[in-house]
Amino acid sequence: MSKSKIKKILQELKHGLSEILGERLEAVYLYGSHARGEAWAGSDVDVLILIRGEFDFYSLMDTTSDLAWELSLENDVVISRVFMPAEKYWNGKTPFILNIQCEAISF
Repeated sequence: MSKSKIKKILQELKHGLSEILGERLEAVYLYGSHARGEAWAGSDVDVLILIRGEFDFYSLMDTTSDLAWELSLENDVVISRVFMPAEKYWNGKTPFILNIQCEAISF
């Protein structure tokens, strides 16, 4: 999948998330094989979604599933979402967070 196609998908995802989450949405990052330029035809699109304040993971998955599902179907790609408190991301030093901070592309 082309970089421009990924960019379009993520811009649509961010717009939809902004409508759903409002001010709670801090950032949307692409990470993983697409961010590194190593994706192949079957690669999923890994997305980190930073949320301001506390949240219920299952509630966020539920309220954003239709959006992710529609974009996945329209573009024949799996969108893998990870939600994280923004404070944890900015203050965290786990290998997962450090890896994302090195390779992520902001949208």
